[in-house]
Amino acid sequence: MIQCNYLLKWRDETGAIIEKWCVIKDGTKYLIGEQDEDTMSIGSSRFALTIGKDDDTKKLRRGRRFLVYDPDGDDVLAYQISKPNTFYNLYNGEGVYRYVMREDQVTKNDNKELMIADYYNWDSNERQDAVDEGVSEGRWL
Repeated sequence: MIQCNYLLKWRDETGAIIEKWCVIKDGTKYLIGEQDEDTMSIGSSRFALTIGKDDDTKKLRRGRRFLVYDPDGDDVLAYQISKPNTFYNLYNGEGVYRYVMREDQVTKNDNKELMIADYYNWDSNERQDAVDEGVSEGRWL
């Protein structure tokens, strides 16, 4: 059993705010966290995200963005799911999903105060499958 260390937040396809406890670990190990290009440095950090399987997390896909940082800090970073693993840690349909998330650019559509990526450009016409509203109370995976 591992104690969750982060409360991940996002808006679902209905516009509801979803909050789930999860485990986030460093996924870069020996990288320096930046990649130099011609005239600028681009973040290259990676995180490993482990989150319980439920009706809300079943909808997470490659490309989904999150704001992940100390909510009391000044510098907020965005991350995007780049490698989903939704089968390896399941037993009889129960368990956890694991994702690799790569660093992404923070945009004007992100709400840093609420720590929700793509908060301002939510569009009800871009729905995936419908899910029920809900907030997970669990802090352990």
